[in-house]
Amino acid sequence: MIIKSCHIAQFGKWKEKDFDFSENLNPFLWENGEGKTTLMHFFHILFYGLSGERKQDVSENERKHYMPFQGGSFGGNIHFQKNGKNYILERSFGLRKAEDSFRLLEESGKDSHDFTENIGEELFSLDSEAFQRVCMISHEDLSLRFNSTVHAKLGNVSEDDEDMKKFQKVQDTLKDAINALSPNRRTGAIFKKKMEEESLSIGLLEKKKEEERALYLEDEVLHLEEESRKKEKEEEQLEEEVRKGILEKESLGKRVEYKKLSEELEKARFRYENAKKSGTIRSVLRA
Repeated sequence: MIIKSCHIAQFGKWKEKDFDFSENLNPFLWENGEGKTTLMHFFHILFYGLSGERKQDVSENERKHYMPFQGGSFGGNIHFQKNGKNYILERSFGLRKAEDSFRLLEESGKDSHDFTENIGEELFSLDSEAFQRVCMISHEDLSLRFNSTVHAKLGNVSEDDEDMKKFQKVQDTLKDAINALSPNRRTGAIFKKKMEEESLSIGLLEKKKEEERALYLEDEVLHLEEESRKKEKEEEQLEEEVRKGILEKESLGKRVEYKKLSEELEKARFRYENAKKSGTIRSVLRA
């Protein structure tokens, strides 16, 4: 198969753009952002149609991704040759799938029914994913990965259904094994180990917090014991002061009593002296 030329009516950054190709190598040495990847996607979508219709992410939903900002349809045509016969493949895409159109023409302009809308798979014997992996290798994806269709094509066993089934079974088994070890799936062994590690880390963190809490409480106990000793000393001092106060009070009472007795003695002496002066004492003595 030979691609001879293409016309981009509207697709991504390209609008009303024509490209002619030779039968030799056709290099495009453009700077980043000038449309190399967009041109590859144009070929892919014209041969295979749009994918990711149900995706909400614009980068994964090709219809939303390549829809012109100003609205309207997008698409174009490809002139190619297959088995010496020239064809024109035309596709147009609208806002919804119902607005899409597909047309295959002969060079004369007459409709051709040599291929259906699945023209990509019919021409290349590759599904859409396989075509992207072997025909659209970008600098961001140089790790070439093949699916069963690509491997079958390279091994020239695409017509052997039994080999295809065996290969697919082995591939599915390997995929299941990888998923079983996946670090991103909840059922994956690596994911589970990571969860265990996180759980242990949380446990260690909680233990560390408990140890810090215990040290804090120990400091609190020591502080309270020191406060208790201070209070005991204050209590002893207070008791001593109270005892002194009681003694002082008793001493004061005795002084008051002594003063009272002294006053009574003084009064008695006073009466005695008065009586002696008046002769009352002498009369008593004579009698």
